[in-house]
Order: sequence, then C-alpha cells, then structure tokens
Amino acid sequence: MHYKKNIEKQVKRILIISHGEVKARMAGPAIRCWEFSRVLSAHLPTTLATPNSVPESFQQQTSAICQAYDRGTLLKLAGNHDILLLQGFLLEQYPELEHLGKIIVVDLYDPFPLESLENPQESAKPLQWQRHLNNIRVLNRQIILADYMICASERQKDYWLGYLTALNRVNPSTYQQGSYQHLLGVVPFGIPEKPMRIRTNRLRGENAGYGISDKDFVLLWGGGIWDWLDPLTPIRAVARLAESGSAVKLFFLGVISPDPNIPQMQMGAKAVELAKELGVYGSHVIFNQHWIPYEDRQYYLKGADVGICSHFEHLETRFSFRTRALDYLWAQLPIITTCGDTVSDWVERYDAGNVVGYQSVSEWVQAIQSLQRPSIFRKKREAAGLLQDQLKWSVATQALLTFCQNPTPAADRVDRNKIKKSLVLDHFPKIRRLSEKWETNGAMGLLKKTGQRMLRPLKM
Repeated sequence: MHYKKNIEKQVKRILIISHGEVKARMAGPAIRCWEFSRVLSAHLPTTLATPNSVPESFQQQTSAICQAYDRGTLLKLAGNHDILLLQGFLLEQYPELEHLGKIIVVDLYDPFPLESLENPQESAKPLQWQRHLNNIRVLNRQIILADYMICASERQKDYWLGYLTALNRVNPSTYQQGSYQHLLGVVPFGIPEKPMRIRTNRLRGENAGYGISDKDFVLLWGGGIWDWLDPLTPIRAVARLAESGSAVKLFFLGVISPDPNIPQMQMGAKAVELAKELGVYGSHVIFNQHWIPYEDRQYYLKGADVGICSHFEHLETRFSFRTRALDYLWAQLPIITTCGDTVSDWVERYDAGNVVGYQSVSEWVQAIQSLQRPSIFRKKREAAGLLQDQLKWSVATQALLTFCQNPTPAADRVDRNKIKKSLVLDHFPKIRRLSEKWETNGAMGLLKKTGQRMLRPLKM
C-alpha cells in the first residue's frame, strides 16, 4: 500500500544517483548522470545526487537540483522522490533503497561483468571466480528490482533481453503481446545540442606544449586506456609511418582516470612501454597523463584530424558502447575503429571513417594513409557530420523521458518474491562441480574463506 500511495502522486520527481563525482574531470558513468540531469530537468522536477558538491559552474547549466549525499542524506532524498535512477553497485552499497517503495530505473549501459572478465586483477582462479560471482550477484539484484531498464544500443538490448529471460523478468506478467519497450529501452550516449563552433585548440602549437604543429596529421584517442582496449596496434602503425617520414601524431587524451574507484590498469603502462621501445614516445605518440576537464575536451577535439577506437576480439567488444566516440562525431572527426562493436557498425553504415581488422597493423597504416588524402578526408568528415542530429542528448534520452513522464511499476512486482527464490547460485551444477574440483586440489579452503557467501542463495 505504501508503494501505491507514492505512485498516485501527480508530480513525478526524479532522483538521479551518481556513484562517481560530477566535476571538471569525470569518467563515463558520471558524465551520463550529468547529461541525464540536464535533459530530464527541462521536463520534470529532477535532483542529481553525487558524492561531492557539484561545482557552481556546472549547476548553472542545469535546471536540476544538485545535492551531495552520504548514507543518511541519500535515503532522505530518495524518500522525497518518485523515481530512482541508478547504475553499477549503488544498490549493493545502499540496500535500503530497495525498501522505500519507489520506482527503480536501472541503467545497464555498462555490462561490467564482461569488462571484469577482460581485466582479471587476481591471479588465483578461486579469487577470479569470487569477483565474477559477486559481479553477477550485484547485477542480478538490480535487474530483479528494476521497474524499468535502459541500455546503450540495439545490440546491447538483445544481450539484456536474453539476460532478463534467464532471470525470469520476461514472464507472463511482463510479456505484453510481444512488446518489451515498457521494460527495456535503448538510451545511448549523446552529444551536445549545439554544434562545436570554437576556433581555438589546445593541442597544436608552441603554447600547447605537446610538440604538435599545424602540419601534423593528428589521431586522437579520446578515452581511457583500459585493459580491454588495444592501444598497441595503432601505436605500432604510427611508428611504422614515422619510419617513412610521415608527419602523423597519436595523442592520448588522458591516462589516469579521475574516478578513484577505478583500479589502475596495466594497458596504460604497456602502451607507454611500447612507444618507448619503438622510439616514438613523446615525438609521434604523446600521452597526456591527467584527464582533461569535461568542458575543455572540445579544445582538444578541435585540434585533431581523426578520432580512433581500438579493441581486441572478445565478448566485451561485441556489447560495448565506446562513449568517447560520440565526441568525435560532435567534432565532425572521421573515425578509424576496429571492427566488431556498435561504433564500427555506424562508421561502416554511414562511411564516416575506416573500419579495420583486429590487431592488424597493416590495415591501420592503410586507414591512416587513406584519410591523409584531402578528397577522402572531406568525404568522411561530411559523413560524420550527418550523424550529429540523430545523437543529440535530447534525442538519445527519449525512451527514458517517456517512461519518467508516465512511470509505472513493473507488472511482475507482486511476483518478485517468486523470482528471488528461484535465483539460487549454489544450484548451478557447473559451479558445484568446480567447487568439488578446487576442494580436491586444495584450493577450496581459500574459496570458502573469501567467497563462500557468493555461493549461497541471495538474501534480498
């Protein structure tokens, strides 16, 4: 009854909860929450809750109320809103949010268990299993509790529909004559409403300090150097071009993530080591160690010729959404990208750049040389510009806005206890067999001490 009374309120008040700080330098999850607040607050009363005090310069750009939170203030804030929009590990950190009787919207744009598989921080297999099971448990919990979910692409939607079916969220109550839009919507990353019209840049010239001149052909790596990405192949391609005298420069916009919750990854160090080994470190391959402020990224995009994305052939790639590629399109930069993900599909469909094979240095060299030809560069640049109107934040967030304007509890909310009871991890035969194997080999004692909780039924 408490839940029904909340839903009957006429004013739909949205609380967007960011687990990352919204500030000058921020990573993708915080950027997404920030941009959501700007769009939704133009239509509905919106509060953006962050672990920090949002800078005044940011607050002036949104109609949303920006509120710093701790455990006590977050629960009070949530109690005064109708819709809670969250992502990642927030329900794990604040399980009390589940019991407030609010409509819960879960953002699934980042399939973090897949990223985790590509970034095994532990060497011992039992510890890897512990972390993996914890990720699955956290993800299962929020999917089971969600009234509505959003993801970043049509490809991701297919992945999540399979996941939802396995968790019994696609069921007789939620199935509406083949439609699932009421349960799962596509909300990609977006680009600013206004085209980029600045004339200055902070990438080229003596004042920039990077050793990049107006004559150089500049490739920009616009995001983090994560372990599941492949900066090594484009570095090798640039080194090969440098040997032939080509004035090609590769600039990495930021190495050290501004989010203290993100562990230091090995790929950044590997990229620096390779550039030094090939003799192009600081000359043809430049690393900017610290993250560029979000509002300043346009000055670096303005100085680039091409935006690049490079990754390996694995599961994370197939369902990824390379968020910083949207900045390339905002700046109308042609894109060179490895095949296999949503961004490469766009580039190929609209001829907005060149798509290359996995870890193919020769294809990277050819793709770069192709875009150095003025006629081809102009053609690809114009094609990149055609995507802008489709990807503005106001367009990208339509599914989310539509739901928030008329929020309804999930049709299977009353059946949720049945779903919880069916989600018992230690009934999985494969995990039980592995447990027996580890015990025989003497490793199970470690698993029992550190991860036994992961193998028990979930208590929600």
